[in-house]
Amino acid sequence: MLKAQFKKVVAKVNPLHFFKGNRFILVYHDLSNPTDQNFSKHYSTPPKLFKKQISHLKKQFDFLDLNTLTSCKSLESKKNYMAITFDDGFKSVKDIALPFLKKENIPFSVFINRAACMSQQLWVSNIELFKDQDYINTLLKTSNIAQNQNEDAVELLMHQGRFNNQFKQRAYKPSYAKDIYLSQSDIIELSDQNVQIENHSSDHFNLNHCALYLLEG
Repeated sequence: MLKAQFKKVVAKVNPLHFFKGNRFILVYHDLSNPTDQNFSKHYSTPPKLFKKQISHLKKQFDFLDLNTLTSCKSLESKKNYMAITFDDGFKSVKDIALPFLKKENIPFSVFINRAACMSQQLWVSNIELFKDQDYINTLLKTSNIAQNQNEDAVELLMHQGRFNNQFKQRAYKPSYAKDIYLSQSDIIELSDQNVQIENHSSDHFNLNHCALYLLEG
């Protein structure tokens, strides 16, 4: 009984009230609904949920741009701070995140994949969008990965993939879906809106697995 009461009390108490001067980085990817063509269970957040999360966090944190959060040594020790980032450079960052965060006066950063910008696709999104088993099998075979039933192809490739030139050649296909990534002009527009633009590699390969295979293929 005492244990149950203790859990209720702990659940209602925000530990951040007792620990100040902390810095956090919040990472999002795509903003889309489960019914949208580009929705992924791996990286998508419904816009309504995103806005609810940010509105809640705004009561707990002071939001800063990423450069200030990571480099400023004179932040007040009695506050907690947070920066918002988006990986990969999905178009929903411009269409949904930008107007909402601008209205809330919250800065944010976008980490762009070159391939996503230039060719409007990444191997991860290709798996999620097209559900093409032949394509998935080709990538798994290139990495010498045997997929058991119910194993997730994205997770297998991300953690066991052989990211060499051969994988890169087979990872891109003619895109027949709508554009889901930011274009060059989109990125320029975001930059003009004082959004911090950063790099998130070229092809979304697991860099820990690239070093072993740079000379292959």
